[in-house]
Amino acid sequence: MRACDGCGMTSGVGQGIAKSRMRIWVTRAALGVALARPQSPSRIPLSGDGVLERDYVHVSVFDEEYWYDLKYLTSRGARTAIVRRYEQPPDWAEGSVLNAAFTAMTFRVIDYYRETEIRYDSPGEYLLHQWVGYRRFARAKDRILQFWFNRRRLVRRDRIAVLRAIAEVTIKRESAQFSRVGIMAELYGMRWPLHPEGESVERYCELMLESLAADGDLVSTDGYQYRLAPGGLRTLADYELEERRHGQMRSRQTLTILLTVVLAAIAGLQAYQTWQSARLSLPLAEVNAKAPGAQ
Repeated sequence: MRACDGCGMTSGVGQGIAKSRMRIWVTRAALGVALARPQSPSRIPLSGDGVLERDYVHVSVFDEEYWYDLKYLTSRGARTAIVRRYEQPPDWAEGSVLNAAFTAMTFRVIDYYRETEIRYDSPGEYLLHQWVGYRRFARAKDRILQFWFNRRRLVRRDRIAVLRAIAEVTIKRESAQFSRVGIMAELYGMRWPLHPEGESVERYCELMLESLAADGDLVSTDGYQYRLAPGGLRTLADYELEERRHGQMRSRQTLTILLTVVLAAIAGLQAYQTWQSARLSLPLAEVNAKAPGAQ
C-alpha cells in the first residue's frame, strides 16, 4: 500500500510539472510570435490618419505588484523588461522575468491593427488567432459596428452625468484618475474617436472637466488627469436630494391633477343626471296637461 501511495504521489507531481512546462512553452511561443512583430509606440493614435497606420502590438505580463512590458526573450529563458509598479506615479526600472514565473502571471498582448484593438489574456488564443489571420476578420466586423455607431449622435452629457460616471469608477477603484479620453470612453464606449462628432464632444468634455475642477468637484493631478474631490460627492448628494424633492413635488402635482379630474368627472356626471331627469319630466308634464279633466 505504501508503495502504491508513493506511486500516486509521484504521478501527481509529474503531471503538475508537465502542465507547468506546457504552459511555459505555450507562453514562450506566444511571446516569441508577438515580440517578432513591431512594438507599439509610447503614444498610440486614437483618431485621424494615424489610426489607419497602426500595425503593432504591446506585449506584457503582470502580477499583483508589477507590470512587465516585455522587449525580447533571452536564450536562457529570462526576459528583459521595463518594470512598472501599480502605484502612482509609476516606478520604472529595468528587470527580467524567469520562465518559472509565467505560471503565476497574467499574459497580455494588445494587437493594434488599423481601427481594431484586440486584447489577449490567453497565449493559446493568441497563437490560434495569429495562425488563422483573425485580425482581418475582426477589423471587418469592427468597421460594420463603427458604421452603425457613427449613425448615432453623441449627445453631450451634463455636469452631473460626468461627475456621476467619475464617482462610480472611483468607488470601485479608489486611486482612479481620469483624462478627457478616459471619460469619453466611460460615457460613449471605445468607438467614439472615429465618430464624426468625436473631436467636438471631446473638447466639450475637456471644458467640462476644467469647470468641475474650478468648482472644487475634481482635483487636477498633473494638468490633464483628474480625480474625484470630496466636494464632488457633496455636489452629487445635494443634486440627488434636490431630485428627490422635485420627484415628490411632481408626484403631488400629478395626484392633485388626478383628483381634480375625478371630481370634475363626478360633477359632470351629476349635472348630466340632473339634466336627464329634467328632460324626461317635461314630456310627462305635457301628457298630464292634455289628459281629460285637466284644467
